Amino acid sequence: MARIFTAIKLSDDFKQSLGELQNELRNRGVGGYYAKYQNLHLTLTFIGNVPEEQLVSVQKAVSEVDFEPFEICTDHMGFFNNDEAKVLWMGLEKNDILENMVTCLKERLMANGVAFQHKDFKAHITLVSKPTEFITDLNVVKKRMTVNKISVMETVVANNRVQFVER
Repeated sequence: MARIFTAIKLSDDFKQSLGELQNELRNRGVGGYYAKYQNLHLTLTFIGNVPEEQLVSVQKAVSEVDFEPFEICTDHMGFFNNDEAKVLWMGLEKNDILENMVTCLKERLMANGVAFQHKDFKAHITLVSKPTEFITDLNVVKKRMTVNKISVMETVVANNRVQFVER
């Protein structure tokens, strides 16, 4: 079984700006589980544990999404603080292209018989899980990046370290 999700992988330049915000949060005394630099990403859909043979269906669904490169841009910090998640995150500017692409991706996953978590899409990048404080008043410098593809990602745990690997 592989723990799978679809995502947008972030450029090093984009991740660098997020890392700077994480450092500022650390400097302001926020504890918690900080997302590792190499793991920073934008989740599109969470699929969960799938047998290896179903991975082909996930990849097929992704390949069926009508995709043209587009831009994303950081916008504001926010947080989730509920039973499901306690997270500090970076939000993105409203983006109809991104939202339509996610809708299409969900349709293609369903058409290919892939079960996934049916949640409303909220474009965000997790910076800190289970933070000790919810500080969101940091100065967010707008950072842009061109999205060139949707990636199928697997969560791999090795030596007690979580790593997201493209499949």
